[in-house]
Amino acid sequence: MKKPESNTDDNKPLTFQRDIDEKRVFAEIYRKFVPIARKYLAELDGCQTCLDDLTQEVFVRLWKHRDRFRGDSTILTYLFAVARNIHREQQNVSKATTRINRFYSLDLLVDPSADIHQREVELQRQDLVRAIEQAKARLSDKQRQAIDMIYFQGMPGTEAAKLAECSCQAFRNRLYQAKKHLRELLSNCNLFS
Repeated sequence: MKKPESNTDDNKPLTFQRDIDEKRVFAEIYRKFVPIARKYLAELDGCQTCLDDLTQEVFVRLWKHRDRFRGDSTILTYLFAVARNIHREQQNVSKATTRINRFYSLDLLVDPSADIHQREVELQRQDLVRAIEQAKARLSDKQRQAIDMIYFQGMPGTEAAKLAECSCQAFRNRLYQAKKHLRELLSNCNLFS
């Protein structure tokens, strides 16, 4: 993927020094590089529906994590890396959402013209989905949150741990306990007996 070229002469290292006005510098970077970041995201993904949101997220992250920037790259290099990461995250969330929507599509009617085996399989799937939802409801709030963040929102573990306000190890333990509890609850359902 060819990165759009900048027609500015500001392809210099990005600096957020404490002795200068950070907000003024950021506003200038935003004004100059929004069109370039937007064009790059458009080339990564032909979807125009969320392009403005993704572009905005690039600059939100740039501002939020400005203290992490080491100054080893140019403004454009840094923006392209942030944009590429946001695009990948968006793709992962979209894939996870599609899988979940497919699995949880309870509103699908069982086709009466389908053979008995197909109708039975669909009814069993619907029973399984209901059982999973009932079992999830019996988890603690923290366990349910862990399951939702990882499996339904497609978040990376480190990000989920930060949002849950706990260490990565504590979050992994919480997720392990949640899955263990779900297995126990589902094994007691006798769905397939």
